[in-house]
Amino acid sequence: MDYALKKSEKKWKVLQKAIERLNQSQSLVEGKRDKEALGRIGIDTNRIRTIGKIRETMEEFKRKEISEIIVLMDFDERGNELAEEIKGECDGLAMRADLETRKDLRYALGIRFFEDSYGNYLRLKKILGDNYGKSVY
Repeated sequence: MDYALKKSEKKWKVLQKAIERLNQSQSLVEGKRDKEALGRIGIDTNRIRTIGKIRETMEEFKRKEISEIIVLMDFDERGNELAEEIKGECDGLAMRADLETRKDLRYALGIRFFEDSYGNYLRLKKILGDNYGKSVY
C-alpha cells in the first residue's frame, strides 16, 4: 500500500473519532463560517457555539452544568490566544477545556482555519476514494 494512502487512512480514522467526540460535547468556534464548515463534515451544529464574550459564554456553560468544552479556535496568532484565554476561564470555573480535539482536526484535515474544514474534508475523501465516501456518524 502506498505511503500517502496509508497516511490518509490514518487521518480519516482520527477525523472520525474527533467527529464522534464533537457530536457528544459542546464546542466553541470563532465565527459562523467555522460553524457552517464543521456542520458540513458531519458535526451537529446544535453542539457548536460561536464565541461571544468569553467570560459570559463560559459562565453560561457553567450554569448549564457543562463541564467540558471543546475549543476549536483557528491556528493563527489570534486563535491561539483565544484558545489559551478560554482554557484559563475554564480552569477558573472548574471546567475542562479540550484542546486536543482541535489538534486532531488540524492533523486530519491539514487546516489552519476551521472555515477550510469542508474543502479539506473533500480532498481527503477524494484521496481515499469510494470506500471512505461517507462519514460513519
